[in-house]
Amino acid sequence: ETAKVVDADDDSVTYEYTVLKGDCTVLDTWHGGAIAGLIDNLTASAVFTQKRKYFMYAGVSTDLHVSYVSTVPIGSVVLIECKIIKVGAGLANIAAIVKDKASGKVIATALHTRFNNDSQM
Repeated sequence: ETAKVVDADDDSVTYEYTVLKGDCTVLDTWHGGAIAGLIDNLTASAVFTQKRKYFMYAGVSTDLHVSYVSTVPIGSVVLIECKIIKVGAGLANIAAIVKDKASGKVIATALHTRFNNDSQM
């Protein structure tokens, strides 16, 4: 299963994702590493919601800070809200909030910085 876009505009995108067995710890709760990996990919793709002069490609991560607030069990449907803070010539800054869709409970928050490597492609 992949994340699905459920809402988007010119500076944000919201995805829906179902937590799978392979995403979970031995206690069947969503693993922090799986959360961080998903946030990394989805915030990177959010850069493409902007009309931009730079970042023709998604760039590469230079910093990803995730704060884990609560857990959700396997099978939970979550929403990942990604908001562009700034896209410049060299760096892009994106924030994310991960919430349980059913309860609205915050699962994690994140700040992600990406480096523009367009000239290296």
